[in-house]
Amino acid sequence: MPQPASQPRHQSVLLGVFALCLGTTGCGRTTDHSSAVGDKDELLDSLQRAGYSPEHVQVFSDGTVLAEGDIAMSLDEAEAHGGSRFRHARTDLTVSDSIRQIYVSVGDMTSVPEEFRPDFRDYVVEGVRTALEEWNDLYLQFVFVRKDSDTPQDNDRIARIYIDSGTLACGVDAWARWPRVDEVTGKTIPGPRITLDFNQIDEDEMEDADWMKRLFMHEFGHTVGIRHVDRHRHTCEEDKDEGIGAGWNHIDGTPQYPNYDQDSVMTACPRDPLVARWSDGDKMALGNLYPCITNCSP
Repeated sequence: MPQPASQPRHQSVLLGVFALCLGTTGCGRTTDHSSAVGDKDELLDSLQRAGYSPEHVQVFSDGTVLAEGDIAMSLDEAEAHGGSRFRHARTDLTVSDSIRQIYVSVGDMTSVPEEFRPDFRDYVVEGVRTALEEWNDLYLQFVFVRKDSDTPQDNDRIARIYIDSGTLACGVDAWARWPRVDEVTGKTIPGPRITLDFNQIDEDEMEDADWMKRLFMHEFGHTVGIRHVDRHRHTCEEDKDEGIGAGWNHIDGTPQYPNYDQDSVMTACPRDPLVARWSDGDKMALGNLYPCITNCSP
């Protein structure tokens, strides 16, 4: 697995550097005025994980942080930036806390060639079944329920995810939708669809029960707003920032990692060897984001 590259440094300058040099903090100042500013050691550790040298970070009593001599940011920005690439993250929209059940329906896979369709659908159904067991073992605010596509959605405490096949232009094996606001109820519901591209899933993957289980554990994560833990897609042998898109927000209470949670189900690509179980970080992130409300006994 490739090692993550150094993270790009924060380039947002709150004050022009020249103006900063002329202000009260002074240019090239080495005196430490951080006694009134929180836990400096924790802040420096956080910034070091983001690629800054702690020897070249100054924290001033007015809340300004100066890194590498010419990069100025507020204390809040520095604290957020320090861990922005190494913690579990969510989208801006998350599932409304009134949602208690999420029905999951598997379609007929009509885009799959007819001779392969029955076997492929069977593998999908089994992968969904085992993935839902892993999700429901977390005892979150909602439970996933496997339902036929014609099961009515009879109240606003229930949401639905529909799984079917199609051709994905981006060349990936599956694509999930992010949470969205329901136009009728006004509630935020899970992304309503997961699309599988049969042409991108080879026979070995299709027949690997753990691979299929991990695929659906991962995609259901996206439907409820969980982002990839490796924002730069290093598990896919890439170095491309996925960007903020639908939102990139730290999940409260999740740990920071030197790189990212390499054991997470939410890495952009499956790790080698493949692991189809939640990491401790996954459990903490999902439990903090969607804490159980009723029937919480494991």
